[in-house]
Amino acid sequence: MYVAILDGALTALPFLRDAAGLKAGQSILINGASGAVGTAAVQFAKHFGADVTAVCSTANLDLVKSLGADETIDYKAEDFTETAESYDVVFDAVGKSSYTRCRKVLKPGGIYLTTVPTLPVLLWTLLTPLFGRTRARIVFTGLRKLPPSQRTCSSWGTWQHPDTTSQSSTGPTSWTKQSPRTPTSNRDTRRAASSSP
Repeated sequence: MYVAILDGALTALPFLRDAAGLKAGQSILINGASGAVGTAAVQFAKHFGADVTAVCSTANLDLVKSLGADETIDYKAEDFTETAESYDVVFDAVGKSSYTRCRKVLKPGGIYLTTVPTLPVLLWTLLTPLFGRTRARIVFTGLRKLPPSQRTCSSWGTWQHPDTTSQSSTGPTSWTKQSPRTPTSNRDTRRAASSSP
């Protein structure tokens, strides 16, 4: 279960933050909103301040609402590509639709994103920036090299923001490294002893 949660978040974030550039006030439709990628996408989209329409089965409508979806569409009762609404982003988290079906619900300048790299979407990814009022995009979200400013984590150090005295194990790249902590438990003592020369 934890792997699915982590994998879903690591997949959804680059699509919404990097490829779509999702911002507050924009609208997004997420197809497959109750899966691992979809549930993460609903939460990220709400975090970015977007208006979220979630597409899922009847059984999962309450789940996606509890995650923050503003509107829901039951795909068993309604075809989301035939709705009168239009969106800045359509994120097909399960790859069950297509750009040609979804482009009619995209606003001018809108973007269709899918997690499934089919030949048609790869071709649309190349062609839509040159022609048309909407775009299609696929994102390959494998492990990516961190920028140098983010490669400073140490398993024994703590991090402190320069403007505060609170400490955290993660944080913005502007945080500075503090001295390593003193082992406080038997496990920490064993770990420290095993790493000593």
